[in-house]
Amino acid sequence: MYGLWGIIFSPFLHNDLRHLTANTGAFFVLLILSLSFSKKLTIIAYVIISLLGGGLVWIFGRSDTVHIGASGIIFGLMGFLMFSGIFRRELKTLFLALVVFLLYGGALYALVVYEPGISWTGHFFGFLAGALTAWWTKTELKYQRQRRP
Repeated sequence: MYGLWGIIFSPFLHNDLRHLTANTGAFFVLLILSLSFSKKLTIIAYVIISLLGGGLVWIFGRSDTVHIGASGIIFGLMGFLMFSGIFRRELKTLFLALVVFLLYGGALYALVVYEPGISWTGHFFGFLAGALTAWWTKTELKYQRQRRP
């Protein structure tokens, strides 16, 4: 998908059924984990990861690489959940961060290893956008809990 529309629609496009099923499983698990943490923050994280991560891929992505699929969102959710645990220092978020790391920590090699034809920038900028979202929202739920009577 070319142009600015690719930022919005590229996570929904996949090369083949194998690509779609690989992304669907990881996306489903990470989405469930994130929703168990906070529905509101999951929506915020998804929007920021999609727009910021996708925008950075649109700017910096290599022209000889296909930038489609939900991998950027998947790596973004990984970054969001892992760094939420680090930044919040709450038992629930630390536990979620540990679960995500145990389940998907091996996939982090894709952040440092370039494979021709695979969107390294999609993985990297998705993860970065997720980590930044965790930083920007680190006090969101704490503040809401303190205000309740």
